[in-house]
Amino acid sequence: MKTIIAIIAAAAAAFPVWSASMLEDNNLYLPDEASPAYKQKAAERYGTLWDAYVAYGFWHTHHAKPNTCSRSNNLLAHVYANQRLLSNDTHGGTWLTLEFEGSWGLDRSSARESRYFVLGYGTVKDPHSDARGAHTGVLPELALMQFLAHKRVCITAGMLDLTNYLDCVSPANNTYDSFVNDVFVNSSVLPLQEANLAAMVQWQFAERDAATLAFTRCGCEAGYNPFHSRSIDGYALLGEYRHDFQDMGCILRFNPFVKHTHADTNGGLCASVEMAPCDCARFFLRSGMTVRQTESCNCFDLSLGTHLHLIPARKDDFLGIAWGVFKPALKADHSREQALEITYCLQLTDWFRVMPHFQYIHNPAYRNDTRDEALWGVQAVFAF
Repeated sequence: MKTIIAIIAAAAAAFPVWSASMLEDNNLYLPDEASPAYKQKAAERYGTLWDAYVAYGFWHTHHAKPNTCSRSNNLLAHVYANQRLLSNDTHGGTWLTLEFEGSWGLDRSSARESRYFVLGYGTVKDPHSDARGAHTGVLPELALMQFLAHKRVCITAGMLDLTNYLDCVSPANNTYDSFVNDVFVNSSVLPLQEANLAAMVQWQFAERDAATLAFTRCGCEAGYNPFHSRSIDGYALLGEYRHDFQDMGCILRFNPFVKHTHADTNGGLCASVEMAPCDCARFFLRSGMTVRQTESCNCFDLSLGTHLHLIPARKDDFLGIAWGVFKPALKADHSREQALEITYCLQLTDWFRVMPHFQYIHNPAYRNDTRDEALWGVQAVFAF
């Protein structure tokens, strides 16, 4: 591993210094100056970058299974922080990165684990990705990040949340600022582990090109100690090639992967493209497939979505529409699940937004004993 890192660093040093670092922009929380999360004085004095949100989330459906909740009434929280440990303006320095997420039921039915809302039906992934449970606070990530070679190489190791670095399609998966349904937030095919022991090497080898290689253990769920967990099972090896078409406002990503557990070995390829052809619209298209059908992931998915800014004077408001189709890993009663989400972001102040949303899920969990699901909900998000 040391030899590989030395070769990458030496190769990166041979390239000219670019005005911007794709890795720094992707890995560190760097908010706009107009954002309420922009902490210029703290960042300058203490090397602290942080982002905190508290949200209220409500979801409801008429088609929940018996003895399960038909609604969810939750308090949601998310904190993401980078703390600079060693400063180096030329090469990027050393950082400690941390992420916290939590959700807590605000009434008796929402707080009952045995009847929790997500148990009311089955879907490919959670239909409300920001809600982790009835009373759950977890650390998906706690790791060290080292930049090298004029910020063109980054090595990260520890307990990683790979959703922060791979498959980061910006119209889809910004915290509380995108779609709610988890199948649109990230790929349902990629084994994007969180809260697992992992190491990752990233290399920006051209002004608009970067590559990532990540190795992670599998099986440790968020909330459990990955350094001492009996649930760890196997490993995953993931890669990413990214190219930015700057003149077109377009980003292309390819993600090959291999995952091995005691039950099976599988691999596949995912790809995504996001585009902002004008100031009033952003689009994304994501697809993935695996070599074999296994129980560890879907064998195929395809999703597409858009953010439309309908009122030019309100640049932070948007209408979000996304649709996806998903194929199960094993033989099922229905061969496809489809999901549709429509959401609207109403930015009332620079620190408060309201997001009502509607979801329709056809053939949930590929079963023939459940009806199609229609979900209504709203999120009220406070940014700090």
